[in-house]
Amino acid sequence: MKPLPKKQVGFTLIEMVFASFIMLFVLTVGATVYLMGMQSWFQGEANIQTQEGAQVGMQNVVSLLRESIYVNVDSNGDGLTFNLPSEDGSGNIITPMTWDGVSRRIELQGNQLIYTWDGGPVEVLANNVSLFDPLSPGGTTPIRIFAPGPGTITRSLSIMIVETGSAYNEASPIYGRRRETLYLRNVPGLLN
Repeated sequence: MKPLPKKQVGFTLIEMVFASFIMLFVLTVGATVYLMGMQSWFQGEANIQTQEGAQVGMQNVVSLLRESIYVNVDSNGDGLTFNLPSEDGSGNIITPMTWDGVSRRIELQGNQLIYTWDGGPVEVLANNVSLFDPLSPGGTTPIRIFAPGPGTITRSLSIMIVETGSAYNEASPIYGRRRETLYLRNVPGLLN
């Protein structure tokens, strides 16, 4: 009697090539999905940072101007001069209201919105400020950062801060945009 041949265990060359192609396809799809997810994450992170930058810049400007007794906006809308009332040692406003004697200014220098005052350091209120509205057709309409309301005495002030940024490996800029209207208590008798 003749012994039965043993079964060979293993894969054929065709099976190995087919399995390799399937594995390569799965890895390629997985890497593509991962890279697209990372790109979306970087884009979202950049959006958050520019929106937050515009919001913080707006909060900085509004907190400085909220107590002002006089505001004078530059004709081009890129800066303003303002005065604050005198305060006692406890931080309470002295009545009758008088100017504290310190000239203060907020203005755009390069792409930074800065705050300066007599004898004080320069403070950066917002970085990467753009003078174009990204929501306008083509994104090229110029804006005024500070736009006073109607009348000879500025009672309201529209403030618009547009901050630019970019995501990792992205050519197109990302914009953070913030607009707010501030109502002022400009006191005609205390104008400079």
